[in-house]
Amino acid sequence: MTNHTPIGIKYLKEELQEKYQNFVSPFKDTLKGLNKEGYQHPESHIGINVGDADSYEYFKDYFEPILQELHPDFEMNSEENFDKSYLEGKTNSYRVRLARNIKGFPLPCSMDASQRRELFQLVKTAIDELSLDYKLCDYEKDNNRVSDLPPWYFFGKGDSFYDTSGLNRDWPIGRAVFYFPKISSVIWVGEEDHLRIFCHQEEGNFLQTYENANTLATQLEEKLGFYHSKKLSYLTTCPSNLGTGMRISIHYKLAQEISLESVTKSAKLLNLSIRGTHGERSDSLGGIIDISNSYRHGNDPGALFDSTWSSICRLIESLEQLNQSIS
Repeated sequence: MTNHTPIGIKYLKEELQEKYQNFVSPFKDTLKGLNKEGYQHPESHIGINVGDADSYEYFKDYFEPILQELHPDFEMNSEENFDKSYLEGKTNSYRVRLARNIKGFPLPCSMDASQRRELFQLVKTAIDELSLDYKLCDYEKDNNRVSDLPPWYFFGKGDSFYDTSGLNRDWPIGRAVFYFPKISSVIWVGEEDHLRIFCHQEEGNFLQTYENANTLATQLEEKLGFYHSKKLSYLTTCPSNLGTGMRISIHYKLAQEISLESVTKSAKLLNLSIRGTHGERSDSLGGIIDISNSYRHGNDPGALFDSTWSSICRLIESLEQLNQSIS
C-alpha cells in the first residue's frame, strides 16, 4: 500500500479495516469496495467512489478526516461591489453544473441494469411534468446523437477509472441526455451521479447560468427527492462534490507567454482549480483552460457562486495585467 497515493488510501488505517472488515451497507458498500479505484489507480487524487449515499454516515469515522482535508473551512471572499459584467468578452464560455442523486437508489457505481432503467424512467416522467420543451438522447435506443447539438452536450463511456469503480457497468443502459433549448440547460442521467444538471452559455449573463441550473434542480428535487443530509448537504458519488454539488467554470484562452504552472499557483490562492479544456484528466487545447471552484461544500450555493465568480474575475484581471506587462 505504500505505493498508493490517493487520499482514500492514505486514511485507510489498520484499525478501521479491522472495525469494518465484516460490515456491508444496505447498498453493498464495504470499506475496501469504496477504495477500488484507489487500489488499482495510485495516480488517482481521491480514489473513492461511494455506492451507498448513507455510507458517509455508516463509515463516519473513516470519512471525517478525508472530508476535513477535502473541505476545510474557508472564508468565502466575495467583494460586495465587484463588477458583475467584468467577464463579458473575456471568456469562451460559462458553465454551472450541479450534481444530484435520487433517494431510494444506489449511487451509479453500485447500480444494476434494472435500477438504471427504473431511474431513467422516473426522471423522464418528472421532466415531462415540468412542461418544458426538450430534446432527448436515450443512449440505449439512440445510436446517433442529436445532430444539431454541440458534442460537449453529451458524455461518453468513461475511462479505466470508471471501469474499476463500476461507473461504466451496463453501458449504455440508463444513460441519457435531456437538452432544454430555451434555458440553455442540459441534464445528464447516469454519469458519475444520477443527475448532472448544468447550464452553458457562450456569452451573456453569467448569473443566468446559475439561476437556470438551480431552478431546474429545485423543480426536480420537489418531484424526485435528492439525497441530502443536514451536515453534509447534497450527497454525491465522489466526496469532493459533497455540499452544494456545484462546479462553476469558465473557459479562458491563456496567453502563450503565461505558464500554466504559474496560473495554477495563483488560482489556488483564490480557491480555484485549473483543468484542461474538457475538465479533469484532459489537456489544454489551443491554450483554452477551464477555471473553476476548488470547493463545493456548504449549504448555500448562492453564496458559493458569488464567491467563485468574484475570485474568477480577480484571477482574470491579474492575468490580463500580467499579459500587458509582458507584451
